[in-house]
Amino acid sequence: MIGAKRFVGIITARGGSKGVPRKNVRPFAGRPLLAYTADQARAVPEIDLAVLTTDDPEIKRLGRSLGLRVVDRPAELATDMARSEPAILHAIDALEREGERPFDYMVLLQPTSPLRTPATIRACMQRIADTGAESLVTVTEIREILGPLENGFLRPVNPGNRGPRQKRTPYYAANGCVFACSVPFLRRTGELMARDWLAYPVEGDDAVDIDMMEDFEYAEFLAARRRS
Repeated sequence: MIGAKRFVGIITARGGSKGVPRKNVRPFAGRPLLAYTADQARAVPEIDLAVLTTDDPEIKRLGRSLGLRVVDRPAELATDMARSEPAILHAIDALEREGERPFDYMVLLQPTSPLRTPATIRACMQRIADTGAESLVTVTEIREILGPLENGFLRPVNPGNRGPRQKRTPYYAANGCVFACSVPFLRRTGELMARDWLAYPVEGDDAVDIDMMEDFEYAEFLAARRRS
């Protein structure tokens, strides 16, 4: 809780995964990948309740062993094409049916960011609570020239961003480190993203997001470097 605002930490971990098969239970630096996010959530006392939503029996058992509350996710909310928002709302509704008091904010912690720090989670929570914003996302600075490819040609959206890197205009991309959202807003819109999405810049290890095997291997390298 921050002030009088109750926070629920939602950890989403379905069984299916194409980029890295069984990634949520896959050993990462000696422990299941999910364990790192569970540790981070428990290390933030302002999170009133940390909850795992999953459809997978092995992940459920692992989550309970890590001290997480577990919500059974319906199969239709755990497909490759399923969005996160319905699964999050299902978990919050299930908790309230079980007697939990309503939550003011939800903070989404995906296991694919095993190197995020509890300090980053706490800072994001504090910022959204202090500002009263409807949603917040962590972002990574980008100074490259960006644009889509059309018939094999790059069509920059920022063609003037040339010259020495330090003099270029910084752009920002959302990453998977932390998402936070007002629960009433999420219920009303079914979306994590408000029109004005409050941004919290992160860099370095915090910004690592595992999607493919190359990401997994790079994150393990960073974890080993951190330990040494």
